[in-house]
Amino acid sequence: MRVIKIDPYNQEVFNTEMSMTLDGIYEELNCDTFCIVNVDSNNSLYLDDCGLMKANSFFEWDGYPQMLAGYGLIVSHDEEGESHPPTITLEEAMDRVTF
Repeated sequence: MRVIKIDPYNQEVFNTEMSMTLDGIYEELNCDTFCIVNVDSNNSLYLDDCGLMKANSFFEWDGYPQMLAGYGLIVSHDEEGESHPPTITLEEAMDRVTF
């Protein structure tokens, strides 16, 4: 599935394809645990739950009240909670991220 990945280490935001399984999420985030924050009514940001403990891993999301850390994956979801490609464009995501 297509997702938007935020890489704070290289300061990049890009589209990527991945398997939306737990193992796929852990692999893309390079982590053992993750958390989810809603960025709007349709899209969520999956984050490395331990990202705050890693150096050079911080970024801001316009409209979110605190700094975020670690790799991030933007996905959308439906009423059933199933994951889908994000409804925002790559350009919109790039405009909302500040490293």
